[in-house]
Amino acid sequence: MTLTWRGWLLVTLFLLPWLGAFIAGLWWLWLYDWWLLWLVVVTVTTLLLWAARHWWKGLFFKLPEVTAKNQNWSPHEQAVWKQLQNRVQMVNPEHYPVDAFLPDKLLHLALDLSLEVAQQYYPDTKEPRLAVPLPELIHSAERVCRDIRHGAEQVPLSHVVTAGQLLNLHDYYRRYGTQAKNILRLGSLLLNPQTHVLNELRNYLLGQTLSFSGQELLRWVLQNYTQWIVRHAIDLYSGHQQGELLPETALRFLVLGQGNSGKSSLINALFGDVTAAADILPTTGGFDCYQLECDGLPALNICDSKGYSDDLPKDLEQELDRADFVLLLCKANEAARKPDQKLVTVFQDYFQQRPEKVRPPLLILCTHIDKLSPVRKWQPPYNIVNPQQGKAKSIRAVMETLAEELPCSLNDVVPVALHQPYNIEEGVIPAILERLPAARQSQYVAHLRYAEDSAFWRKLGNQARTSGQVINAAAKVLFEQTKFHAKK
Repeated sequence: MTLTWRGWLLVTLFLLPWLGAFIAGLWWLWLYDWWLLWLVVVTVTTLLLWAARHWWKGLFFKLPEVTAKNQNWSPHEQAVWKQLQNRVQMVNPEHYPVDAFLPDKLLHLALDLSLEVAQQYYPDTKEPRLAVPLPELIHSAERVCRDIRHGAEQVPLSHVVTAGQLLNLHDYYRRYGTQAKNILRLGSLLLNPQTHVLNELRNYLLGQTLSFSGQELLRWVLQNYTQWIVRHAIDLYSGHQQGELLPETALRFLVLGQGNSGKSSLINALFGDVTAAADILPTTGGFDCYQLECDGLPALNICDSKGYSDDLPKDLEQELDRADFVLLLCKANEAARKPDQKLVTVFQDYFQQRPEKVRPPLLILCTHIDKLSPVRKWQPPYNIVNPQQGKAKSIRAVMETLAEELPCSLNDVVPVALHQPYNIEEGVIPAILERLPAARQSQYVAHLRYAEDSAFWRKLGNQARTSGQVINAAAKVLFEQTKFHAKK
């Protein structure tokens, strides 16, 4: 970095007022014999700061957590993330001093972390870090560079200072920085030895304190760096980085329940008349699926099961695998709970045995609450949280029984009446909206697996077509050259 005389003039004009104020302040302290008192105060406060550094472990402020896990990860990815957190906490800043070898050390740390993550997905591969297709590695490098660029843009004046200027500034500091500081210290010693001794003591204590805080800051930077590497590695080797290209599609609601539990009435109350649905979706046996579209709202796929008793619906597991949200209707005045218990057990076991999948939210709707005792009395609304009346107490008791017998959380049980619609807009719809992020997460992971399978054949077809075009072009060139030489 080379400044012209105009540049030096601007720098001098900028620094001159501040330098003049500093010199005037020192002259004033010297003129009124307060300079010694000022040095004593500065030394005492520095001593207190140095003592606080030993008494209070850690920084005097809480550094934010920059890197967080991907909220769309499946339980398997979350387990890998949790396992690697121990590795993150073990990073020692003393092993990474800020010197010329720091970039190489950070690179080796990133490679080691990538290897540990890759071994979780490809344990039997000789080189697990290279067990992904080349385009995916390049895509991961693009995402890393994008994050680095975004971080660099937050640095003040990063859009003004060039990389060459930073290197030159670092080179100047390395070559002349220590010499300049020693000259200033020698000049202070010759001009005023007493002031120099106090300044040296203050600088030493302040340097110790800042060194401690600097170590903690470096530890924070290294831990966030390692978490950042781990997150990108998990996204790469689990295939989650492809999720950036997935379009948002309609959620698939699976409605289950015994016979006469009110499935059709509930669907009509929530989503409109399904008999008017234009599109009938392909499905497995025992299920009727429709696509519903409302003005101003995203499309929904509704899959209604035929009522079951002791035998659960055929191909239930296939529909569970495709579902993004499961609604289970249980009659409040029905004593036979074994079929519902069996269904909930199948639901829970299916996803517990498949940690690579994300379990969709399950909402239990307790229907026919208007048929509970006292049967003839129906005067909603009812206070279910703190029931005082007989009907409210009956509804609460059935909800607690369902939560205990199925089993499930009481928060996942919502009472509803369908003959005279009650608690649809007040209870069911808010409960569904509260669980929509979990439904989107389940849909994301499921569609990611299907996208990988379809993308394989799509990319293979594109590559075959491109190869055919290249071969065809090469054949034409070869034919023309052959023709040209034949004429000669």
